Amino acid sequence: MDEFYRNDTGNVDLSWYALYNTILASGARVALSASDATSFENSIREASGYFERALSFLPDLAEIQDGWVPVQTVTAMASINIFC
Repeated sequence: MDEFYRNDTGNVDLSWYALYNTILASGARVALSASDATSFENSIREASGYFERALSFLPDLAEIQDGWVPVQTVTAMASINIFC
């Protein structure tokens, strides 16, 4: 998985990795939510793991000065509602 997100310098592109985890968090939240409370709690648990991983890259995203992916990532993070 790590190799998929490497840029042309061989470094892992943190903005893509953070965006990927943000999308996984959103998808897990939607896909695992059902009508009963247990499914709802499971969806929060699953989604929060992905979202926390994406959120851990936020300080690094603030330092990236090129491209739109960091902006899209932060926008996606702000737009999803994991815990409600």
